Parts: sequence; structure tokens; C-alpha cells
Amino acid sequence: MRFPGLLLLPVLLLACDRIEDAHHHHHDHTAPHGGTVVILGNEDYHLEFLVQEGRIHCYVLDHHLENFVRIDAPSLELVLDSGETLALLPVASRMTGESVGDTSHFAADWPRTGESFKARLSEVAIRGTSFRDVPVSHPESHE
Repeated sequence: MRFPGLLLLPVLLLACDRIEDAHHHHHDHTAPHGGTVVILGNEDYHLEFLVQEGRIHCYVLDHHLENFVRIDAPSLELVLDSGETLALLPVASRMTGESVGDTSHFAADWPRTGESFKARLSEVAIRGTSFRDVPVSHPESHE
């Protein structure tokens, strides 16, 4: 037989397909700060929400939840299930070099006792794509 390597080709292609499938289907949603992850679009971006020390925080993250994505929003409007609206304002950080108008972190005073809430984020624009009326449930519920 002149080409014994050709017999192995289908086996190698099948193995490569399975490795590629495992890479695409295994997507960990571990939040960097231990908060609730909200998926935007087709997992184009993520938001992380958490309530900590009397404040609610929102972080804008990339597809893999590995890098923070800076945006220029003057605020993010979160409408709570009670109808109350919170304006999450940009947070500057000398440590990361983030500034108002160029940050991945937004926060507001938390007006409730406890940390759980259901809400809708009115709109967030990230790198030219707008996401509107985004449901948020913290802690995350799988209802």
C-alpha cells in the first residue's frame, strides 16, 4: 500500500472536529468579582452585576469574561422591578487608568436592604452595538 497515511486522515479530521466542538461549547461564565453574569447579544459581551457595601456595581466585560471593556456612557439606567430607576455612574480608577467617559465600571448607591433584585437595563452601547431592555436578575435565576 503506497499511502498508509491517507487511512488515518478521517480519524484525524474527526478528532480535530471534536476538539473544536469542545472549545466552542464549553464556555465558562465565572464572574471576576463573584457577581451575576448577564449575556449581551450572542455572547458578544457580558455585564457583571453585584451589590457590595451599600452600592450596586456593573462591569462591562468581553466575550470570555477575561477583559474589561471600556465604554463612554455617561450612565447606565437600571429600572428595578419596583419601578424605581437607578443611574449607575462611571467609576474612575487611577489604578487601571479608567476615567469618566472611558471606563468598564459603573456604580450607584443601593437603596434597598438585601442584595437580590430583578430589573431591566434600559440600554448599553458597546463598540458601536446597542443592547436595549436587558433583563437582569441578581443573584442569577434560571427560571
